[in-house]
Amino acid sequence: MNKIFMKSINDKLIVNLTFKTVKGNVVTRRCILYNLGPHKRFKDKSQRYHFLVLKGPLYSHPVFLLPKQILKIKITDVHFNPVSYKAWKPNWFANTLWSFK
Repeated sequence: MNKIFMKSINDKLIVNLTFKTVKGNVVTRRCILYNLGPHKRFKDKSQRYHFLVLKGPLYSHPVFLLPKQILKIKITDVHFNPVSYKAWKPNWFANTLWSFK
């Protein structure tokens, strides 16, 4: 999964992500992967995949998933411009070839 993750980040490709929600539902969303590491929102400091869901049921939003929640990541051939999605100052864990500027 890490190879897919890094390819998506470094090639700036959108993915179709299928994952299990906290409530146990299985959903598929079009996302941008942008980091891998702990998130300050969670006290356990577990490694989580950080995604930006481009079109959720109501709006775009970030999700922070444990590896066991991810069922499938499929890379699309659609590129994204990181600057178009900058809404916060990233605390990078993944070693990306690009950054928000």
